[in-house]
Amino acid sequence: MVSPKMFACTGKLQVAACSMKDNLLSNAKSDLATAALIIENPRNREDLFGIACFHCQQAAEKSLKAYLFAQQREQ
Repeated sequence: MVSPKMFACTGKLQVAACSMKDNLLSNAKSDLATAALIIENPRNREDLFGIACFHCQQAAEKSLKAYLFAQQREQ
């Protein structure tokens, strides 16, 4: 369960972690959008499917790192 204090950014280290979390989530969304654009274009579907998968993997990794930064702030 996500606690409200997970999103509170106070103190220098917490603000830095919050900024990193926000950057990672923004990049993850961009990776997913890129994958969607590749997959939605019928000409690219077969040729670039591996690249779309790579962007999905990157989005998952960045999202997990953002979650870990958020958890670190709670401690």
